[in-house]
Order: sequence, then structure tokens, then C-alpha cells
Amino acid sequence: MNAIFRRMTSCFILLSFFTLGNLFAQNYDVALGLGGSMYGGDLNSPSFSKNVIQSKLAFDLKMERQFNPYLAMNIGLLYGQLSGDDSFAASESQRERNLSFYSHIAEVSLSANYYFFGFDYNQEGRFFTPYATAGIAGFHFSPKADYQGTSYKLQPLGTEGQGIQGKAKPYKLIQGAIHFGGGAKVRLNDRMAISAEMNIRFTSTDYLDDVSTTYVSYDDLLFFNGEESAILSQRIDEFHGREEGSFPGNYAGKKRGNPEVNDYYFIGMIRFHYNLGKRLFYRVDCPKL
Repeated sequence: MNAIFRRMTSCFILLSFFTLGNLFAQNYDVALGLGGSMYGGDLNSPSFSKNVIQSKLAFDLKMERQFNPYLAMNIGLLYGQLSGDDSFAASESQRERNLSFYSHIAEVSLSANYYFFGFDYNQEGRFFTPYATAGIAGFHFSPKADYQGTSYKLQPLGTEGQGIQGKAKPYKLIQGAIHFGGGAKVRLNDRMAISAEMNIRFTSTDYLDDVSTTYVSYDDLLFFNGEESAILSQRIDEFHGREEGSFPGNYAGKKRGNPEVNDYYFIGMIRFHYNLGKRLFYRVDCPKL
């Protein structure tokens, strides 16, 4: 019975998403994108060009269902990387903080596109349009930092005292985001199109970079979370070439990041689209009762 129930549920979802879509959809479109991902948060430089220098390669895969020439829905998968480094900062105090990170981003998203001029693979005059896009996403990340030639995952280390009695719990590595953006799409022929898009993701976390609140005592981190946690939490001694933990109490309680604003990231993509036509599936094999 459970197997039949699961199969019937799957059929219901398929029928809802695809069969009903066939009644109204203008076409289905699959797209492969190549572009870049750029981080925004506590380790940013005020210089936009220096932040762009730190952007990384990203790619995505999208399936679009177009309901009419103006409105479409997309399901997407994205993989990219983010990084930030205080060494690019303009202020001496931020460079002295000496923190850095890098992380992958693995994302699934649902979004809606509005084509301002209308878009149709088969209708003359609707070969080009700017568009707006908005939606929601869930993503996985895991910030890391290098120290003396070794890469360390930062979340398990609790660099802001996570896991110590009375402190916050470790932050989650799966988070959500809302995203907004815009772009333009151009039809090449009745089967292919190309688009360019810029998008910003406002996330539900301030820990993309492992930085948010205040410094914790070096001695407390050393005792409760270990040497790597203590060293990678406070890298000012490293910046000045001093012995690690030379001033173990000096930074406790002082500002490390800004918890008032969550982190975000930008995605820029060029996509190549292929028109699958008005039907994606012609038959759904549902069980007989």
C-alpha cells in the first residue's frame, strides 16, 4: 500500500506540474548557464572592483515553463563559490583583523520571470525582451580558511564561541534566501536562445563568512573548542607577526563582525536555452486502482 501511495503522490505532482502546464504553457525551455558568483558581507572591501576580483566561477541548470509570452516559472540548480579577504580592505583596522574565507554554494531555487516585451520562439516580433525575476532558494555552504598550508572548516571550530556553555549553538549550513534580479533574452532561432542575467540573493544567515558578532577569549576557545578555533578566531597576532595568543584577553567582547545585516551574494549568468516545445511529457504512467 505504501508503494502504491507513494507512486500515486508522485503522479499527482507530475500531473499538477506538467500535465496542467501543458494546457496553458506556451513552451518548456531548458537552460545551461555559465557565469560568476560574488560574496557580500563582513569581509567585503568598500571598493567594488576589489570585490569583483574575488568573484568565482559558477554554473547553473534551469527548467522553465512559460505560461504565456510574458510570464514563466523556473526551477534551478546552481553551484558556485564565494570568498572574502580582509587583505583587500581599504582601512588599516580591517586589514589588521586579517580574516578570510572561501566556500562553495550549492543551491536549488524556484523563481518567476516577467518578460516586459513578451517572448516567443515562434512569433515574429517577440525575439528580444528585458525581464525581471524574483524567487526563493535553499542552499548549502561551508566556510573554510587556510592556515599554514592547511584548509580548515570553520563552522565545526566554533570561532565565535559556538558550542561553549552559555553561547549560541553552531549555525546551520543549510539556509534560505530570497532573490531578485533582471536580464535580457534573445531568440536565435525557433529552438535556441541566449540570455544574460544579474541576480542578488539575500540570505537568512550572517555566517557565510563565519563572521558575525564579537571576539571570544582566546583562552576560552583554546580550552573548550581547541587550538585551531582560538587561532582562526583572532588572527591579529598573525598579522603583526606575534606569537599566537600573545594578548589572550585583549580582544574578548570587541566587535568582530556586524550582526545587524545578513550576508548576501550576487550571481551573474549567461545562459544558453533550448526550446523543448509545448509538451514535456506525453504520458504519465499512473497506477490503476
